[in-house]
Amino acid sequence: MKKQLLFLIVLMLVPLMLTAQTNISGNIENNATFTAASSPYIVTGNLNVNAGVILTVEPGVEVRVNDGYFILVYGTMNASGATFTSNTGATPGAWQGIYVSYQSSSDAGAVNLDNCIVTYAQSLFVRKGTLALSNGTMIRDFSSYGLDIYTEGDVDISNTTVQNCTYPVYFRNWQGNGSWTVGDGVILTGNSTDYVYIDFRDVNSVFRMPHAGIPYYYDSEFRVTETGTLILDPGVKLLGNTGAHITVYGKLKANGTAADSVWLTNEPSAAYWRGLNFYDAAIDTACILSYVKFSGANYNYYDYRPYEIYDCAVEIASSSPTFNNCTFTDNRYNLVVQGRSMPEFNSCTFDESNRVAKDVFNINIDLNAAPVFSGCDIDFNNSEGRAIGIIGATVIGDSRLGHQSFTDLDSITYVLYGNVIVHDTASLDIDPGIVIKSASKDYYFSAVGALTGI
Repeated sequence: MKKQLLFLIVLMLVPLMLTAQTNISGNIENNATFTAASSPYIVTGNLNVNAGVILTVEPGVEVRVNDGYFILVYGTMNASGATFTSNTGATPGAWQGIYVSYQSSSDAGAVNLDNCIVTYAQSLFVRKGTLALSNGTMIRDFSSYGLDIYTEGDVDISNTTVQNCTYPVYFRNWQGNGSWTVGDGVILTGNSTDYVYIDFRDVNSVFRMPHAGIPYYYDSEFRVTETGTLILDPGVKLLGNTGAHITVYGKLKANGTAADSVWLTNEPSAAYWRGLNFYDAAIDTACILSYVKFSGANYNYYDYRPYEIYDCAVEIASSSPTFNNCTFTDNRYNLVVQGRSMPEFNSCTFDESNRVAKDVFNINIDLNAAPVFSGCDIDFNNSEGRAIGIIGATVIGDSRLGHQSFTDLDSITYVLYGNVIVHDTASLDIDPGIVIKSASKDYYFSAVGALTGI
């Protein structure tokens, strides 16, 4: 009889054991562990992990969050083999997501997700502190971005999949730049748009773009400030929207290789991007581009004359970056060099312009500049001028126009597209044998200073 009574009691307890759950909200003020025995944990209000506190989430735990609420970590949350999801069904964005600290906080949080699943949230917000994703972690079915990385957020991602989000990764600016490190086994495809979205203007510190298996995308000016350093790793493809452009006042290092070039080009649905521009504040010795492919600079301004150039693949103004093994292809203009600039181009290829007209589109300079071309190839379409264009300008220092040789072209011709005036404190030497043609009878050289060789 006693055995039968005990068996009946156990039978009555089984449903209760199967439906056991732990409701939780508010602040976790001391170190705590979410155990599989007490799972699922139902987050019934916003849940905060206080600074200095460690929350451990054991394998097999389910954390289910009611609609509109979030988990905010000022301390540390370590989860392995756990699931974070909605408590109300399979609706993307039902709960807000996990916040790694907050940008205005003095505390930087840390969240480590190892072999975890996070679903039906808005995003993972890395506002201040670190987020580590590893060992088969799955981020999916979000209503917004997979990883939303703010100013002081840092992400270390490996062996992780982000799918069914708008963009898998989104960088936003709040007085600075976030950062991330990409390891092996990262899958960022299967989203509405498979780009890393760069939604800030200024690189004020070091910002590195590691190869993530998908392109990076920006839709306006992307500016490297005087204090900024932009590093592009091998294989990175950086896509600009219509009208977008990159300006460099600080440092730019593009580290492509023969096997994995860096690409700077337009987003495929965009008509063009407006090129890469170096200005006088750029740190010349720290602006080195190797194995970079420039394409898609197709801005079609109503006045297409080279002396009215507004956009090209690369414009250099009073600066001297170095280009090694770079390729310029499918651009309206490849290169414009102006001001006191001495850039170096080593083993670069300048393909023909995609503009069909009887003018010089490939390379244009003003006579303050002294670019050096070493071992470079240059091609022209059947319509454009086979020459380097000279943009009208006032020569303000001691300058020299020398022979420029390319593969199969010993000394390229120059075509004048504006008036060249030598200032009274300046000089311009033109090497013997240089051929200069004029695009118009109205263009001339005028020397208040010294002009020799013409």
